[in-house]
Amino acid sequence: MAERSTQQRLRDFIAAGIAIAKQKPGLALLLYLVNGLVSLVVAMPAFFALQRALGDSGWGKDLAGSFNLPVWTDIWNVLFQADADGGVAPEIKILTTLLFFAIPLMWLWKALASVGVVNAVRDNGMRGFWSGVGRYGGRAILLALPWFLISLIAVAGVGFAMSLIASTIRTEKAVYWSFTIGMPVLSILVLALLDLMHDYGRIGIVAREEKASKAFFNGISMPFRNPGALAVYAIWFFAGLVLLVLPGFLDTWMTSGTWIGLIALIVLQQLLMVLRSGVTVGWFGSEVAYFEAVRFHDEPLIAEGELQSGVEARTGFDVSGVDASSPTGSDPAADNPKQPGNVADWRSGPGHEPIA
Repeated sequence: MAERSTQQRLRDFIAAGIAIAKQKPGLALLLYLVNGLVSLVVAMPAFFALQRALGDSGWGKDLAGSFNLPVWTDIWNVLFQADADGGVAPEIKILTTLLFFAIPLMWLWKALASVGVVNAVRDNGMRGFWSGVGRYGGRAILLALPWFLISLIAVAGVGFAMSLIASTIRTEKAVYWSFTIGMPVLSILVLALLDLMHDYGRIGIVAREEKASKAFFNGISMPFRNPGALAVYAIWFFAGLVLLVLPGFLDTWMTSGTWIGLIALIVLQQLLMVLRSGVTVGWFGSEVAYFEAVRFHDEPLIAEGELQSGVEARTGFDVSGVDASSPTGSDPAADNPKQPGNVADWRSGPGHEPIA
């Protein structure tokens, strides 16, 4: 059988993710509901704060359609100098308190939910989300801590590099490109690479029962040992990015001057958010499929190497080149054509070869 092309294997992994997302609609709905609930709780004080600032000015409709810097400056002044002592509005105090608790809680939820999703999408979706959270949640939190710190350091490093470039060239164009284009784009790319490594660390915790420390280093090495992981990640990253920015574009493009238009816009945006949660499930599904392909491709070689080392240590003989599965040192599959192919043949079969 001819070896499958890289494009065919890549399509297989993406198709596996799409299939598991279709198989697990409840999982996508769970992720959407949790994210939506937290967003709603945070948005309520923000809504009342804007209502306080705008009052009966009539600027609300204009702000819904476009960005107006002078109006936003007035809103800032009203909300952050709301009382006689120059303090902030009570809605801002509530919002700050909510964010103080919501941000770490959402970080904790993301860490737990990631291993829950990985557990739910592996083995053709036969396992459960909550069992994965309970079994692997502790290690997922330990793994997320260093990645959180590394992400902060990486963003700070990008900012420092852009500042250095702007201060060295010292032109208005250099400053503009460094901070308006270079810093956000480079930060996104760096964080995406770190997120890819983090993903495969999570998968290692669940699929291989690895400790957090081992999963951390295996995750770092994954895109270097198997560059195909970059292609799988990039496709889902692009899909997720489109669904992330599309609701904002719809808010700008679609007119919501009537209640019907406003309701239609909200419903459409929420449907896109549900779809984005489905992309998260499919994303992990494709990465798990790729991880398992790499695992099945590599582990027989690892097992053969460990067996050879053990025999040599016990006997003192060099057994390289000898087939340990056959007493005579020959390949039983080659000696008997009626027997199924050996491990190497199985590893090279369709569906089990990772992208080079």
